[in-house]
Amino acid sequence: LVYNADGYYTYTFNTAFTIADADKALTHRIALQLSYTNAAGVVVKANPYFDFTIGADGKAVAVTDPTKTRKMTDVSSCNSCHEKLALHGGGRVDTQYCVICHNPGTTDPVSGNVVTLSNMVHKIHAGKKLAAAGQPYYVSSAGYSEVGFPQDLRNCTKCHTGANAATPQGDNWKTKVSKEACLGCHADKIGSTWEVSHKV
Repeated sequence: LVYNADGYYTYTFNTAFTIADADKALTHRIALQLSYTNAAGVVVKANPYFDFTIGADGKAVAVTDPTKTRKMTDVSSCNSCHEKLALHGGGRVDTQYCVICHNPGTTDPVSGNVVTLSNMVHKIHAGKKLAAAGQPYYVSSAGYSEVGFPQDLRNCTKCHTGANAATPQGDNWKTKVSKEACLGCHADKIGSTWEVSHKV
């Protein structure tokens, strides 16, 4: 990490990586986990991120088209209940940062449960319901059998809405339904009758 005299930092990764030509037009994301004390003595925790594609010259091109992102919820929705969402020691405070690791295909090495953000968050909020159905949800050693969404679980717009400019894909819950998200609340496992009978 190098501070430049005109007021910005440059970070160089230890490991070089390349992006295949076929993937350069896809949206990529890079993010930071920042925690610092500002001039007023206030501790600031932030997760800035940058969405980009790779141009013909090999340089990053900022993604400004909201249809080329994947933002179905905003941390402001979380904070309307949680006050200040802060996980993994308190430094991870934005759902757009969380999805960098909690992406499709991620599983918890201890429980073996899926921890893709969409599935994991739905299962946590449906914890009581899943436990009552005999399918308690765990991530590592943490159990969520006492956790319940403080209103009807079917109120998807509490967290997801396309009316919010910050979440252009906020209506995906009704326009691009997925079994992975649905199985977060439905008390049925992958391979169950419910899962197999639903095509999406």
